[in-house]
Amino acid sequence: MESLKSRLVEWNARTNERQKLQHVYLAVAVLGILVAGLITLLFPDLGHQIVVVALAALGAFFLNAVIWNLLKAALITYLPSRPRRKQ
Repeated sequence: MESLKSRLVEWNARTNERQKLQHVYLAVAVLGILVAGLITLLFPDLGHQIVVVALAALGAFFLNAVIWNLLKAALITYLPSRPRRKQ
């Protein structure tokens, strides 16, 4: 349990908000597909609906990745960095 906590603290420290969001999209997609596979054995219609949600999360993952890369390539590199505030 302590190992999991230390890994989560390390992950939180070394990733930014965009990367965390991407990880959540990917986790929802993968877990959704796995859960849908199990549920489909008993309730096929519910399993199909869960797959649709998982595929939507996967689509959001790819769309978010493309948009952020386009923004980074076209805009962010040309913006001046924030000036530091005096304390």
